[in-house]
Amino acid sequence: MQTANKYLPGIERIRRIKPILFWIGWSKGQNLLLQLCEKYPKLERLYNISNRNEFLISFLIRLLGFLPLDVVSIYLGASGIRYDRYVLGSVLGLLPQMIMYTVMGMSCDDPTSPAFLVALCCEVILVAASGIVLWVWRKRSKRYQ
Repeated sequence: MQTANKYLPGIERIRRIKPILFWIGWSKGQNLLLQLCEKYPKLERLYNISNRNEFLISFLIRLLGFLPLDVVSIYLGASGIRYDRYVLGSVLGLLPQMIMYTVMGMSCDDPTSPAFLVALCCEVILVAASGIVLWVWRKRSKRYQ
């Protein structure tokens, strides 16, 4: 199993979804989340968005990847998202990074190979897109204050 993880680093990303954290958030975190929503209007907006489209919020949060996986799992559980939509959105959101890391790991012997460079460029684009989304979100939230 150790060699499989060496060549398939994406498997570790799937394992890190940690359904136990989702269930802890789902069973224990709903009241706390509602209290936090009353205190923080921005969190309430995110909560309302996540209730309107469960799959999409799970997918986008995982795809952008600028939040810790454990915190996201607890939040998504506490927000009452259905488990099947949580898993499907999480797996599909993590899929691009899993593929890129796997390709980069398989071709890391030659960092000048086209496969490595394409995967690296895709990762840089994904990180830049995450940064842009975060910047736009912060700018828009300042405007509404």
